[in-house]
Amino acid sequence: MVETNLPNGIYMVWQKSSHKGVDHYGVLDVGNCLRIAQTDGSRPTVIHQAPPAITLDTLENTGPWVVVAQSNNIEQSFQTFWQACGNPQYDWLSNNCEHFARSVVLGRRESTQIQNVVVAGALVLAVLGLTQAD
Repeated sequence: MVETNLPNGIYMVWQKSSHKGVDHYGVLDVGNCLRIAQTDGSRPTVIHQAPPAITLDTLENTGPWVVVAQSNNIEQSFQTFWQACGNPQYDWLSNNCEHFARSVVLGRRESTQIQNVVVAGALVLAVLGLTQAD
């Protein structure tokens, strides 16, 4: 679970989505480093990409989260966050919650879950191809 006494910063957080069967990622802003007008920074805020758009919640209203990473470049995270807000439309393949969180916090626009699905699909096709060749 996320500690409530984290130092000010921008964090990538993760939680298991029990009803969807997939992982859910978000951005935890401690101290309003992203300068969001709707919060004064007194409570940690979770920003996550959830259909249909980007959602803002207080930490205590969103269930248990685990900190996965911390931004080492607050200014870059700030810029990436506001760019992402310009394209808030959720797309599970190319603009999902993990893409959003990783790009804001780590500067890498990727989804390990999508990568794993692609690899698994390729392996299944390879096995099917081998069994067809016999």
